Amino acid sequence: FGRTEHMRLTSWSMAKSISSLLLGICVDRRLIKSMEDTADKYVPELKGTVFGTCTLRNLANMCSGADVEHDRDNPTIYSKAFLDRDGSIRRVVAGWNRRLGEQGQAFRYTELCPLTIGMVRRQVTGQSMSEFAAAALWQPMGAEGDASWMVDSERNEFNCVGFGAQLRDWARLGTLVAQ
Repeated sequence: FGRTEHMRLTSWSMAKSISSLLLGICVDRRLIKSMEDTADKYVPELKGTVFGTCTLRNLANMCSGADVEHDRDNPTIYSKAFLDRDGSIRRVVAGWNRRLGEQGQAFRYTELCPLTIGMVRRQVTGQSMSEFAAAALWQPMGAEGDASWMVDSERNEFNCVGFGAQLRDWARLGTLVAQ
């Protein structure tokens, strides 16, 4: 494909690992008081919703209790949150109110948990995820190239997939995590 070392490799679910690292940085900096806090403590528009009432720990562990299945629901999530002309992460997360069980009981892989955490992270940092990731992770680790995120129509990062970085910076990040 004529690729060079300067081209970005756009991730799929590796973006969730970046999201988790940024969540940990927020906790370490005390921007988030506790992993036992619910998302709606930081994002009031989520009050009374399935994802708003989840603890950050259960969101990070994908144990929200939401009735969401990766294969069945991703076409809806992706189009309404990301692909449609007016796609909105915020509206999809706030509007997803089908509950299957209690939070913390069962793992259910879903894009909506990291997207909710992304909403929290934007609130507590007062920055886009791109700005926060650059200052808190990318620059301190000595990345060689700029990274990129795919965004929704409101310019919010679709932080469950779509983080792009040069291969050497992906390797640098892997080394950082391994250490």
